Amino acid sequence: MIRCHGGNINDLARNIGCSPADIIDMSSNTNPLGPAPGLIEYLRENLEKVFAFPEVDSKKLIEAFSNYHKIREDRVLAGNGTTQFIFTLPLSLGTKKAFILGLTYADYGDVCQMYKIDCEYVMAKEANLFQPKCRVPGGGL
Repeated sequence: MIRCHGGNINDLARNIGCSPADIIDMSSNTNPLGPAPGLIEYLRENLEKVFAFPEVDSKKLIEAFSNYHKIREDRVLAGNGTTQFIFTLPLSLGTKKAFILGLTYADYGDVCQMYKIDCEYVMAKEANLFQPKCRVPGGGL
């Protein structure tokens, strides 16, 4: 379960006693300015084309992206947002240890806890010009 990801304005509104419309959610990729000009009309005109879930394997998306950027298809991953990758890549890669440089998404710590990944969390502070006070294996500070 994702606990700290953010974007749950309904629970937040309920807890603080306001309407979800009163909250500007800076934790998710939403546009507080609303949809782009013409988008609503475009969707109205093309709604009949939306009748099924997208491809499970995202094959057409991967092909189009690969062709456009002139890279091999096996170098492209398609996902349902960054959070999906944050929660699935460590498991897929068999990650045993992680280094989390903050301030960053709470999801990184959540996924380490969920999969029992040993992690080191280091804050990058303005006083240190956002350089962490540690040594990174293989180079770095």
